[in-house]
Amino acid sequence: MLGGLELEGARLRRPKPLLVLAYVLLEGPQRRRTLADRFWPGAIDARDSLSTTLRRLRGVLGSSLVADADRVAATLPHDVSVFEEAVRRGEPDDVVDAYGGAFLDGLALSLGAEVEDWIVETRERLAGLARRAYLTQARRALDCGDTATAARLGEAAWTLPHAPPLERRDLETMAWLLRSSRSPLLADVEREASQLGVAIEHDVAASAAALDGRIVVPSATTAFIGREREIAEVMAVFARPHGRLVTLHGPGGAGKSRLAVEVVRRLVQDDAAFDAAAVVSLEAVASADLVGDAALAALGLVASGDLPSERQVIRAIGTRRVVLVLDNLEHLLDAGPFVAQLVRSCPSVRVVVTSRVPLQLADEHRIAIDGLPVESGGDEDAAVTLLWDRMRRAGAPPGTAEDARRVCRILDGSPLAIELAAAMTRTVPLDALASLLDDDLHVLVSRDPTVPARHRSLHATLDVSWRMLGQRGQDALARLAVFSGGFALRDAEAVAGVDRRMLADLVDASLVRALPGGRFERHPLIGQFLSEKLAAQPALEQDVRRRHAAYYLDEVRDRGDAMLGPEATQAAAWLEASLANVRAGWSWGVVHRDLERLSEAAWTLGHFAEMRGRLRDVVAMLDEAAGTAGERSVDAASHRIGAVLASRAFVLARLGRYESALAQAREALTALEGSASPSGAWGRWGARQGMALSLAALGRLDDGLALVRENIDACRAERAPWTAEPRWRRGLDVMEGTSHETLAMVAIQGDAFEVALEHLDHAVALLTPHGAYGLGYIYWSLGQAYLGMGAVDTADTHLQAGLRFAAATGFRNQMGRLLHESARVRLRRGDAVSADAACARAIALAIEGGDSALEAGAWAAHGLAALAAGRTDDARARFRASIGVAREAGCFPAAMEAVDGLATLAAAEGSEGEAVRLSAFVRASPHAPAALAAAADERLACLAGRMDADTFQRYHELGATASVERVFMAP
Repeated sequence: MLGGLELEGARLRRPKPLLVLAYVLLEGPQRRRTLADRFWPGAIDARDSLSTTLRRLRGVLGSSLVADADRVAATLPHDVSVFEEAVRRGEPDDVVDAYGGAFLDGLALSLGAEVEDWIVETRERLAGLARRAYLTQARRALDCGDTATAARLGEAAWTLPHAPPLERRDLETMAWLLRSSRSPLLADVEREASQLGVAIEHDVAASAAALDGRIVVPSATTAFIGREREIAEVMAVFARPHGRLVTLHGPGGAGKSRLAVEVVRRLVQDDAAFDAAAVVSLEAVASADLVGDAALAALGLVASGDLPSERQVIRAIGTRRVVLVLDNLEHLLDAGPFVAQLVRSCPSVRVVVTSRVPLQLADEHRIAIDGLPVESGGDEDAAVTLLWDRMRRAGAPPGTAEDARRVCRILDGSPLAIELAAAMTRTVPLDALASLLDDDLHVLVSRDPTVPARHRSLHATLDVSWRMLGQRGQDALARLAVFSGGFALRDAEAVAGVDRRMLADLVDASLVRALPGGRFERHPLIGQFLSEKLAAQPALEQDVRRRHAAYYLDEVRDRGDAMLGPEATQAAAWLEASLANVRAGWSWGVVHRDLERLSEAAWTLGHFAEMRGRLRDVVAMLDEAAGTAGERSVDAASHRIGAVLASRAFVLARLGRYESALAQAREALTALEGSASPSGAWGRWGARQGMALSLAALGRLDDGLALVRENIDACRAERAPWTAEPRWRRGLDVMEGTSHETLAMVAIQGDAFEVALEHLDHAVALLTPHGAYGLGYIYWSLGQAYLGMGAVDTADTHLQAGLRFAAATGFRNQMGRLLHESARVRLRRGDAVSADAACARAIALAIEGGDSALEAGAWAAHGLAALAAGRTDDARARFRASIGVAREAGCFPAAMEAVDGLATLAAAEGSEGEAVRLSAFVRASPHAPAALAAAADERLACLAGRMDADTFQRYHELGATASVERVFMAP
């Protein structure tokens, strides 16, 4: 049908039947009456003529023609369907190839008006589609610099027979093509435009039609990974009626440019209605005045006339649907007004800006782009996925998933840094690379000559941001290098002299992060970089580090009183958030022997360690300071280091390191001898308390009780000089109340429950007025006492109240102890499932806080829960876990219940000799509480009746005389 009318492979040449067939094929099934009236108008018997025609066609087509009494239909491949399918696919090359000529060209047949109109309309429609394909091909040829092909295709489009009249937009496109290729037919186009009253302008607006269909998006050579949340956010913005401008801002190397290109690719892929898309690379553009020229070039337009290039871009885009990326705009922020005018003047434009800093425009929607997630909870996080992908491309040997996560954590998920690291793994194994990066990020350098200079190394990327700051911003950022972890505005002002406005500028520059709760942190990747910048100014570095240490140590000291009252929760929260800075300040104080500040901060840290389960963190700091204990030439210095040692002794006792705690407490008491200050009194009390807790745990109850009573006497004796100071009255109440609670704890170990309750009454009276966090221990001890007395419900009531108190105050260490004791209540009630769950939570808290004694005890109770449920293998494994923790930490008393549990298992499984040996060890051990020793005694009595006397005696002697180390080494 295109180029003539012929039925391929058939002898039928009569035009009328072929025309009827063409009509049915293109227009679909037709009624017989319609065909007769249209093709034989005015005939005496049109139906008979139609029947004759259909018989001839059926003789050629067979079953491809279906004609019943009412309707006629045909199914036959034809060139018009091939042509229209190519048009639907949007493939201009296929469209041109399929267009064999004008529809029914050369047909000479007298027909009715309706059929003739149909032929003319169809001919024009198909020719119009073909011309548009020619024009599209011509534009593509011109984009590639092939002006000869562009001219040939443009002229073919202009001269195409039977095409409909050109609309204004088509005339503009045609004129632009023919002018670009200097075609002699340009004069004809301009003449026709003039006859139609269309003025063809000779500036960029005249060539704007070239934008139609110009989709120029860089093709990717590597997989795009992650960023689905950010892409969805951009798409959501652009889906809004007024969502036209998105700024992707973030540090260098975060992958902003790659993300912007991916956004454009998906936009034009999902919505074919976009007229044009382009990426404007601005890295090499030196002035904001040249941004318009760069945009024109990216759009394939040539500036002309006197109109500024920015205005020409806006005129060219007009109402067209165009998506534009302005890539790397951070050094051209003066171009902000042009961007604003562009999105305000062009209602269908969509602009994505990539920049290290936002544009500060009311029109922009900001999306912060930072590192890819490393551990967000997904099956395989994007940062690790990117590292694996790039390592495979580099041909690097694989490493472990943990090493990959460690590398990505060090690099804070930065895509650029990960790409550079992946290239290094060709010669450096992944585990070695992680260690290398911990010390020096400068090793990340690219050897790829096609990589932009700013991305050749991590240092080069950071240096770009550094240079953009100016001197004032550089000085401020260098001073912020002193911070470790997060900091508040108040901290930045006091330590670094950085005010709110400068901090906001640094956040905008993606060099400082704003955190929830009004806190900030410097970007993790710039730590080494900033340290070098600060070290380049030695005087400034010394001053700012001194101010940092003094500020944080004084802040810790000032919160010491708050840690004893209802403000403890807030004080502990501040310490938790500031711990990295406190640790850095503490280290500076140790190096520079600022013993006064260290001693004043030490006791606050001890309280914090106990309350928030930070025992290991704090003892490491106290260990660092304890190294200065050898110099005692000055009494004041001796007293100050003594306060540090006393706090360390207390924390060591809470960690279950009892022998070390005893030694440290004795050294602290020697150092504090003669100190008449309140801090000296605190130190002596803390040292004796640490000793008492350790001695009680080691079974030396009488020695422990003597120390606790000495503490109570000291508190009462020291009240008179300090009654005028409310903070010291509170301190003395807390010290004395805690001592009574310790007396109760020792009494409970000896089954003296009534005595324990009396001491707890004293403790409650002293601690309650101050809302001291030590009340959590009171609830715990009350639960233990009532459980020992058989009052299970009363014990549970106190333990549940304690859990609520611990949760409200954030007292994690005490929560673990309360859960451990609650498990015992559940076991007493026969609820092994709830006991199991409580033990699991207690173990997790103990591990988190480093409380080995609690961990060992909770594992033992965990084993009892499994034993109660009949899971003997689980019980044995848990008892052994308890013993293993106790052996490693040296807190053997905490695992005596596990030893007794193994004895119970041995007896149940017929290993009677082992049951006797372990039971005899528990019965004879000073570490075993009275109740546990009594249970072992009952078991021995039962076993004695099941064994001959000599065998029983031999195993009994083995156990009763065994050392704790021997039993715990071979459980």
